[in-house]
Amino acid sequence: MASTSAVPIVGLYGPTLPARSAPWRGAGLVAEAVEVPNLPCRPCDQRVCAPGDFRCLTWVQPEQVIDAAERALARARLVRCLRMPDTVAAPAPPDRVEQVGFVALCGVAALLQFSIAAAQILLAVTLVCWVTMLASGRIRFGAPRFFWPLLAYAAATILSASLSPDPRTSLIDCKQLSLFLLVPIVYSLATGSRRMTMMSVIVTSAAISAAFGIFEYGILNFDNLHRRIQGTLGHYMTYSGLLMLVIGVAKIARCAVRQKRAYVGCARHTGARRRRGAQPSPAAPRWACARRRRCCSR
Repeated sequence: MASTSAVPIVGLYGPTLPARSAPWRGAGLVAEAVEVPNLPCRPCDQRVCAPGDFRCLTWVQPEQVIDAAERALARARLVRCLRMPDTVAAPAPPDRVEQVGFVALCGVAALLQFSIAAAQILLAVTLVCWVTMLASGRIRFGAPRFFWPLLAYAAATILSASLSPDPRTSLIDCKQLSLFLLVPIVYSLATGSRRMTMMSVIVTSAAISAAFGIFEYGILNFDNLHRRIQGTLGHYMTYSGLLMLVIGVAKIARCAVRQKRAYVGCARHTGARRRRGAQPSPAAPRWACARRRRCCSR
């Protein structure tokens, strides 16, 4: 395991020889060998020690190991100094435009469930930040694969609108197609841990909005066709549709967290088996626990 990393290695060799059993690693990586030289019985592959005192192991002195460790650390420091550049570049400052764009995007996700007008204002801020980063070359345009069918649909819609009897009115009605730009915007700004942050913002805002709807139903008696629950929005269909979308987002977030925990649990389970020296049977399933196997198969 140590040979797969760049850490210095001190190997203690008893019946084996460093020339044959040394770790396989690059010549630039530090490795020191400690052995008892000039033993005629080495190398040895016998089950019983011929001299009877295991001298290839018992004659190794602690001072030899300490000296080898000090040599390995000194060589590692020397190699690190030779590879270190003369000047260390300062860490890049955070991109303020990207931070503002992500905060505005989270604001869109949160305020959309309370005020569509406020969400549209923040959406404009997010769009400006995204276009600025694209124009300055800070980011490259990227989008998931399902965005391209959406783009083809938008192009076909605009083409059909331009060929309609009243192209101006039809093209004005196509302005909602600009919402498709949310796909590459989210793909570019909500990366890494920001995805879970954005999901948390969406679910938290929806919980507040849902609590308001429960208040309308239980206290204000919004329980008939003439007084339908509309929450913080102006129409019950918009309110219920947004909550249904948030339920889907919450389910995705929960599955992502469960999958991450399952991978961690499987890794710990496998590490524990290896530490105990248990070797899995070739005919055995990948994971002994059926639940872990089901989670990891996802």
